[in-house]
Amino acid sequence: MSNEDAKRAVLIRAQPAALFKSGATALAARGRDLLRKKEEAAEWLRKGLELRDTAPADPRVTGPINPYAPGPQKTDLRVQLQTAVNYLTQVLAGSAPDAVAASLGMTRDDLEVAHVAHFFVPETLAAVMGNSAARIGERVEDHAGSTVPVIPSPAGMGDGVLSQKTVELSVQISLELERIEQQVGKREENLEEAFRCFETGHELDSWNPELLYWLAESYRRGDGVFQNEEKALALFRRAADMGYASAQTAVGDAYAQCGFSCIPEDFKEAARWYQAAAEQGDEEALCMIVDMYQRGKGVKQNHSEAARLLRDAAARGNENAKHNLRLSSERYGPPYDRCDGEGGRSGLRSDAEALG
Repeated sequence: MSNEDAKRAVLIRAQPAALFKSGATALAARGRDLLRKKEEAAEWLRKGLELRDTAPADPRVTGPINPYAPGPQKTDLRVQLQTAVNYLTQVLAGSAPDAVAASLGMTRDDLEVAHVAHFFVPETLAAVMGNSAARIGERVEDHAGSTVPVIPSPAGMGDGVLSQKTVELSVQISLELERIEQQVGKREENLEEAFRCFETGHELDSWNPELLYWLAESYRRGDGVFQNEEKALALFRRAADMGYASAQTAVGDAYAQCGFSCIPEDFKEAARWYQAAAEQGDEEALCMIVDMYQRGKGVKQNHSEAARLLRDAAARGNENAKHNLRLSSERYGPPYDRCDGEGGRSGLRSDAEALG
């Protein structure tokens, strides 16, 4: 073999080795890049959840004071304003004022707040308290000659003279609405920033099911982004297909029409997703699928399967499952009462397997 042939042979043997080494180096670099992106995505997820957790509560969803609660109750102007929104919305929709006031358990003071808010700050009330109050911005004179009911006037307006109390109350309402608006603004700012964090994390790691879940939850609730049920469900389904339990529960909710209206009701499909999530320990899904087995809704009625799910969850320390197991035992008897004191497995399944 000539020297040239020898050099050529060495070169041919070296090339595959060099290519292999180059490929391994590139693969290692790609792996490090993917790991870095996953870590960055996890950090964006942490930041987004922190922003959600620290967002102020929505002051517009406070319920009315319970008229049946024993003892004296604190009168909160913010609560009265929410009650006023419910009252005004129903009356402007055509309901009788007295009937609405009675159904909401409104006191004379509550009614005065509603009347003053409607007459003096209707636009602000509607703007601050959200879509449910949209029609409140229509002033009473706009209804002249129409069949739309007129909100009763505040005390002292019948003779064209405003009482001192009415004037003071209108000022208090304006100040409280301003505070509510500030709190709502801070909440929306947090939620918008949280959504951007979830989006950034998803761009870095599109296969992270928890990021998919929180993006979906943001779209479902309209937190930091325009509400979009269809997009939310598509993201929930992607995370659910990856085995993420909370997303599986959300897909079950969609088919059971619990907070969703974008797809037809299908309890059989809802049960399938609830079952998958319950087997992973999701408490909400467990409650739903147990109820479906007990009632035969979407599945064939099967108390043995309901009892198994409850016992398995109770054995993992789920207190709600233990409580549900005791209640089911009192209501249905066997197989729910065939378990140990901690809610662990009974001999029921082994007995059935032996018979089978």
